[in-house]
Amino acid sequence: MQQLDRVAYDLANEANPLPPAEDLLIVGIDERSLQEIGRWPWPRERHVQLLYALRDAGVRAVGLDVVFDLPDNEYPEVDQLLAEAIREQGKVVLPVFVAQLAGGGLLDVQPLGPLREAAAGLGHVHVEVDSDGIVRTVYLKEGQGKARWPHFAVALARAVGIPLGELPGVSDPALQGREFPGEIIRSHQNLIPFTGPRGSIDSVSFVDVVEGRVAPERLRDKIVLVGETAAGQLDNISTSLGQTSGVELNAQIFHALRTGKLAQPVSAWVAALATAGFVFLTVALFTQLSPGLLVLALLASAVLMPVLSWLLLRMGGLWLSPVPVVAALFIAYPVWNWLRLDAAMGFVRRQLRTLREDNSAFHIEDSAQSVASGADWLLRLGLIRDWELSEPLPAAADGPAIWRHTKYESQRIFNLKEGVRELRVHWPGPESRDFDLLNRVFPETPVRAERLPLGADLVDIDLAQLDTAYREARHSRGLVSGALEHLTSGVIVAEARGQPRIVNEKARQLLQVDAPKGNVAEILEGVRLPDELTVEKLLRKLLQRGRPFDVEAHSSRGSRDLLLRGRRIDLDYPMLLIAITDVTELKASEKARTEALNFLSHDLRAPLTSVLALTESARGENPDDPKLGKLLDQIERYINNNLWYAENYIHMARLQHGESMAKDECEAQSLLDNAVSQLYHSASKRDVAIEMKSCEEEVWLLCARSMVERAVMNLLDNALKHSPPGSTVTLSLECEGKAALIEVEDQGAGIPKNELEQVFAAFSQGSTAQGGVGLGLRFVAEVARNHGGLVEVVSPPGKGARFSLKIPRVR
Repeated sequence: MQQLDRVAYDLANEANPLPPAEDLLIVGIDERSLQEIGRWPWPRERHVQLLYALRDAGVRAVGLDVVFDLPDNEYPEVDQLLAEAIREQGKVVLPVFVAQLAGGGLLDVQPLGPLREAAAGLGHVHVEVDSDGIVRTVYLKEGQGKARWPHFAVALARAVGIPLGELPGVSDPALQGREFPGEIIRSHQNLIPFTGPRGSIDSVSFVDVVEGRVAPERLRDKIVLVGETAAGQLDNISTSLGQTSGVELNAQIFHALRTGKLAQPVSAWVAALATAGFVFLTVALFTQLSPGLLVLALLASAVLMPVLSWLLLRMGGLWLSPVPVVAALFIAYPVWNWLRLDAAMGFVRRQLRTLREDNSAFHIEDSAQSVASGADWLLRLGLIRDWELSEPLPAAADGPAIWRHTKYESQRIFNLKEGVRELRVHWPGPESRDFDLLNRVFPETPVRAERLPLGADLVDIDLAQLDTAYREARHSRGLVSGALEHLTSGVIVAEARGQPRIVNEKARQLLQVDAPKGNVAEILEGVRLPDELTVEKLLRKLLQRGRPFDVEAHSSRGSRDLLLRGRRIDLDYPMLLIAITDVTELKASEKARTEALNFLSHDLRAPLTSVLALTESARGENPDDPKLGKLLDQIERYINNNLWYAENYIHMARLQHGESMAKDECEAQSLLDNAVSQLYHSASKRDVAIEMKSCEEEVWLLCARSMVERAVMNLLDNALKHSPPGSTVTLSLECEGKAALIEVEDQGAGIPKNELEQVFAAFSQGSTAQGGVGLGLRFVAEVARNHGGLVEVVSPPGKGARFSLKIPRVR
């Protein structure tokens, strides 16, 4: 659309000309001046004469659009005279430009040093030529490596004293404040408006001014631009209004700059968003209109957008091309009806495809492979003796889908995807024939797509597929309902309004209800929940927040223990799902397990504790009998070991069977102190020291204190057993991120490398074990898992073992 965009701007530019420039005057180096003075370039004395003539006439400023980059070697004093004339004039602006060198480099071409010092300002005179050869764009700053030179018009405006402030135009932020050697850098892009075609700005001939043939009143208080205007010179530029000279183009730019009429092109992103937004809103409106109004709206929009673009240019100085919008609107109209029809048919096809995919698990495939698979199935089960499927038959052989039976054989014609085929099933004997079996395995009316003649209309094909999908959906729905009826758990599916849609047979049995009536809360009235829970509370949280529940309950009507599970299924229409499981037998098994643990906890430990008391009493009665004391020590050690094993087993059984443990916040250091105090006597007997390393900050755990304390005791006891006399066991507490790190390190022989992987397994003991049954470290691993932590072991050969227990801590 770029070329059409340019044409649109040219038309808008012509329709919105700049106001006349009454105080601008061009002193042209025209054909008559060339005839009278001679061919170009002229001696510089002529420019000195011009500047003094303009000074005497009282002009406001002079834009001398002539390049004086080389000195006059024959008459060097003339350069000084020119510099003096420029200085006396006071407000003279000279041009600069960037030249391309023969070697490919760039060079800033500036006036001679004396002239540059005498001038009121310097400015570049470059304009941008579009690909069609027309000049529409100017950059107000430009330069080699950096946009350092203002435009000639900007320098002239500053010399005159016109306040410009921030220069208008579009700039690339990535180019600001950086040097790019070897490149021409530009900024402040603007589109050029015009007062009119060539000659719309008043001009006089160079020779007339020098010779005094121009009245002083015509020059007084004028802003004068001097430059080549002769048609044969190189400084001729093509614009949308025709050929013009470079000096007149600079005058147009100057006039647009000071009047604030330079047009800024809207950035590509803004233009894209504005265009897309307008097209989107317009097309969205189109979809709500009747065909007649749609044509009128299209024509109105095609007129409105250029008008809006012109107003934006005139009032705001911004240019947004209307061409993409108008083109899009004219494309949208003929495409819209096709899109609407295609979208509707595409939606139908997608829905059909989705239905086919959803129902594919329950679809009886209408193919030779499916029929052969069914016959193989019957043969494998021993229900038939043999079978055979014929090659494709002529279409005329197609008939009703019914079985024909003889004494030892049954036959049926199938209209399959591969063509018409006949299946023959051979029975072992007349008494083994089972006609109902054949109808169940090969139903007479399988769900399949209707066959349409070649060349059938696409709509007919879609309708046939829709009919097939509907019958498949009915089949799938019936299959799901049948499966729910035969589940061993009760299932209730209800609407979000509470109305039950499915209550299977098992749910009716467990809840002792007949046909469901009322809402789902009324169906569950006969269920007793623990504590202060009610069915209404559970269902309220499930409905409002989607919070699932798993709660044990009791059926007062059937005297059964139940497990209720509730979930919210967020489909197009949210549904509530309540699953009911009979856990009566499971609860009885749980009760028996609890009683066994209680037996171990009380009936087994109580006699052992009594024996310990008797040993203490016997030791007190015979304190001087060494043999008796040694015997009592052995008995006490065995009993303590048995009590320790029993405690480990009981606690581990509770952990593994998911018994809930009360967890409280406890200070980790006090927990370690308690563990050490309970094993201090044992460590003294073994002549092993326990060294404590505390954390610098307080460490708090949310844990079952007794469990974690026993886990630490197990690690300490294990370290004491494997430590030689005179060694030290180190118990340390550190903070590692969000976890508390408890480490126990001994100075024993360590653990063989091939036994490290099994060290935390139940009933596993290493080659260096000293008593026990292999439950201590397994208990530590269960405690770590139950608290969301972990336990690890590191054992360099011959350097002892270090066990690390990580437990999440409370900040």
